[in-house]
Amino acid sequence: MIKALKFLSILLFLCTSLYGQGSFTIKGTFPSDVTGHIQIVIDRTFLNRNREIDPAAIVDGHFELKVNIDRNYLVELRTPGFNKILYVEPGDEITMNSPKNADDFTRSLSGKGSEQNKFYQAFQQKFADDFNDSINKAKILSMTIDAFESELFAKRKAQMDFVKADKNSSSYSKDFNDFIQNEISYHYWRELYAFPIDNANRDSKILVVAPLPDVMLEGFDKVTINNKAALMTASYRDFVKYYVIYSGSKSNGFNKFKDITISADRKFTIAREKFDDDIFLFWITRYSIEETASISSFTADKFGGVVRDLDKTSDRMYVFLCNQAFANIPKQQIPSGTPEAAGITFSGDPGLINTKFKPVSLKDLKGKVVYIDFWASWCGPCRKMMPYSKQLHEQLTDKQKKEIEFLYISIDADTNAWKKAMDDLGLAGTHFLSPGNWKSKVCSYFQIGSIPRYMIMNKKGEIVDINAKRPADPGILDDLIKLTQE
Repeated sequence: MIKALKFLSILLFLCTSLYGQGSFTIKGTFPSDVTGHIQIVIDRTFLNRNREIDPAAIVDGHFELKVNIDRNYLVELRTPGFNKILYVEPGDEITMNSPKNADDFTRSLSGKGSEQNKFYQAFQQKFADDFNDSINKAKILSMTIDAFESELFAKRKAQMDFVKADKNSSSYSKDFNDFIQNEISYHYWRELYAFPIDNANRDSKILVVAPLPDVMLEGFDKVTINNKAALMTASYRDFVKYYVIYSGSKSNGFNKFKDITISADRKFTIAREKFDDDIFLFWITRYSIEETASISSFTADKFGGVVRDLDKTSDRMYVFLCNQAFANIPKQQIPSGTPEAAGITFSGDPGLINTKFKPVSLKDLKGKVVYIDFWASWCGPCRKMMPYSKQLHEQLTDKQKKEIEFLYISIDADTNAWKKAMDDLGLAGTHFLSPGNWKSKVCSYFQIGSIPRYMIMNKKGEIVDINAKRPADPGILDDLIKLTQE
């Protein structure tokens, strides 16, 4: 029993050492003529909604405030004379010694966590314009992409050099050093992905999004897309937003969406595929709040249900914020002919089921080059192409057949007609269904207005050709084989 208690004590000590005390303290003094309160403001959801405010009175020039935290945060310190942003970790004990004004704030700091904040204040002050959204957007709208990226690259280097030159960095916590690196790195990618989006949205007459040059995206494969620790940085949060928007545009051939519901569905599918639960929960809640005015009741119901499933916080704040955002959206009747009207729900994308009527996703085929054939049993031109599709498949070597997948996605509303056509045609490959004829989800998702329609997906799961050659075109074989060699 004694050994067990000793083990428990050691375990508790280790947990305390690794994760802090679950709170931080800020205390100190002000000049004797200063009265009122100090406040610590925490945005625990990182959504700038329902922020928590913890106050402490200044009594005879002294104050002390202890705030419970479960992780590292950027918090706003409000005083009678000035406001500042602090970086805090569980266990920090920061003391302020009679700061006269905002300029005197850094000098006044001492205690655990103070040196990190002195550096952070210096970093903020030196690079304030680099992280100013208004200044950056003005440059986005007035510069070429080459000039903008060149300047962005130079600014990132200057920020990194400033960090490397700091002689005290080895004394900072790993979390703090990671935080500064995240601010710098994600800000670069945030601005880069914002460039084509902001330029496309400057005028409703602009119908396309200009893709970023491939050379500018060469280092992106090293970027950590899912980074829960980085949620505290505005750079990462905005990177998540613009990355999804840009990816949605890319999936639509860099054409701007004509329908906001289709656009929302596409972004939802991309975010669900790219992000883990924590980041996806943040993204979908933020999107719901910011796009409330344009979200339909169908989208609100869909998004709200997902948030209810994912929100594991004790106060269910993400659910509360979504409900608040959706409160005034008028209910719409579900259109007939949609899968929802038939009582069919999907967890796959985009509304796909397999021959056993189980939800599936295109990402299930990642790792192979996929030649996608959109068709229906009632489509004469589709059926005329099927013999060519079979011939194309037969031209592949055994090795190529393992690397290239033939995927047939039907939009049939009648599952019996779909299965009968599959049997009659004897097609080798994988078969998915997105029911509803022209109202099927796959038609909305890919904006398909006629069939047959062909697309190609590479091994990474990316649609690389939204209007691929038909199987009767001899050139399609070379297109597929080239992609297996990437």
